[in-house]
Amino acid sequence: MAKIKQLYLRNYCGYKEVTFDFRDAGDVKRFCLFFGPNGIGKTSILQAINQVGNPKQYLGRKNDLVFNKLTYHPDYNPTYAGCIERVHDMYVEAIFQTFQGDKKVVLENAGKKRMGVTLCELDLSGFANFAFWVDADNPMNTQRFQINTKHVDKFLDLAEAIYGYRCEIPRGPLSEVEEYDPQTKEYVTFCTNFIIYKKYCGEMTKVHFKRMSAGERKIATLLQMLCNPLYYDRFDIFLIDNLSMHVYFLRHAKMVDKFMEHFADKQIIATDHSGVLIDYVRNAYGLKYLYEIEAYLR
Repeated sequence: MAKIKQLYLRNYCGYKEVTFDFRDAGDVKRFCLFFGPNGIGKTSILQAINQVGNPKQYLGRKNDLVFNKLTYHPDYNPTYAGCIERVHDMYVEAIFQTFQGDKKVVLENAGKKRMGVTLCELDLSGFANFAFWVDADNPMNTQRFQINTKHVDKFLDLAEAIYGYRCEIPRGPLSEVEEYDPQTKEYVTFCTNFIIYKKYCGEMTKVHFKRMSAGERKIATLLQMLCNPLYYDRFDIFLIDNLSMHVYFLRHAKMVDKFMEHFADKQIIATDHSGVLIDYVRNAYGLKYLYEIEAYLR
């Protein structure tokens, strides 16, 4: 497993040259929050980390079109990125902390050679992916609820803090399915419903996952993906774009605290716009966890 210590970008998307340091007193920061105006490059940073954290996908493949679209151009029109001549060469370098020591990964789009991984010191045997993009906004991911019973308690603790209501995951034959996992050669039990208890007109009402608002379903999707053993047990780096999206601002502080509590052994790298969340991180955890993008572009 690996956590990122440093990221260097040159001519990557809107970044001419910049270095982001994720170290804290010799160790890696377990929580990093990027903030800034729309279009300034927050998501591009997560994209770069996702790429260097999953380098196996570029080995032995023709990556010209993908990398051309990511290479800085003064006339930013990615529609024509595959056919216009490059005026800059792109270079992405990341340093990862692993149990075998620091390892470097380089993605490069230089000259006329094949574009892709030019150096990878990470061990790519086995699963070989180190960063996971938690895509809770994808409509495909919000259509159904499913959580492994292994992490039900973790999910509920997170959910009640973020929703601000009592939450329940029904158990029993009508709300559970059992599937065979060929990798572990074991049967795994999943819960398929999630309930929020609310008061409407003075009466307690049970709101089931399929009747929740779009925002509520996206929050549930975010939490179920973070609590999914398929991702939780395989990745050390979680990438979350718009961390507080759809979360009521009075619950942002509790959300951060719960993430720090339940994912203490992970590295969460996120983006956000919320002034409430940013101020809370600054006051409760310190400036070292905040990355103001505009300061890196001056």
